[in-house]
Amino acid sequence: MSASANRPWGSFPCRLQAQERNGRKEPGECKSFKEKFMKCLRDNRFENALCRSESKDYLECRMERQLMAQEPLEKLGFGDLMDGKPGAETTS
Repeated sequence: MSASANRPWGSFPCRLQAQERNGRKEPGECKSFKEKFMKCLRDNRFENALCRSESKDYLECRMERQLMAQEPLEKLGFGDLMDGKPGAETTS
């Protein structure tokens, strides 16, 4: 009997196992934001500068649901898209 026979997922960890360990059992929590972002990329020949708003929304969703570390949006390069929040860049 192999060592992996005792594990239902085999030798390698599975994404589902990692989600369960981290207390997240619902994959796809930000799926709609991801789909909007990916559609924007496809529609714009993967020119990511044209999809910054969709990218920001997707990352905000992931941070709100603790699917990624909290980071200031300014640090992620979205300071100019902050809707008047402190630290937002303004153009005259």
